[in-house]
Amino acid sequence: MIPSLIKADIADKKKIKVIGKVKSKTVLEPDVRIARLLIQDLSELDISDKDAVLMIVRAYLEQIEADGDMLDNLVQSHTGKILEDLTSQFQDAFDEETDRVQGET
Repeated sequence: MIPSLIKADIADKKKIKVIGKVKSKTVLEPDVRIARLLIQDLSELDISDKDAVLMIVRAYLEQIEADGDMLDNLVQSHTGKILEDLTSQFQDAFDEETDRVQGET
């Protein structure tokens, strides 16, 4: 059964009218979801960095000895910790690069 989008006049309790079908939202793969959140959270990153960020996130997730549904569940349950860890690593890399560039001037 496909969910329906309905229109109803709640105040008058008039007849409900089906105005369309609703497609279920596709769930993002764990690596894509984490990469998207990192790009949103870190001001140093933008959408042009997506391929590099995705590569780093995939390498990170490969270290977890799980795949398929188990990986999905682990990432969903521990998204905050994963983001915290990756954000810290990205921030350290940004700080090192900033220090290097400032040392050159």
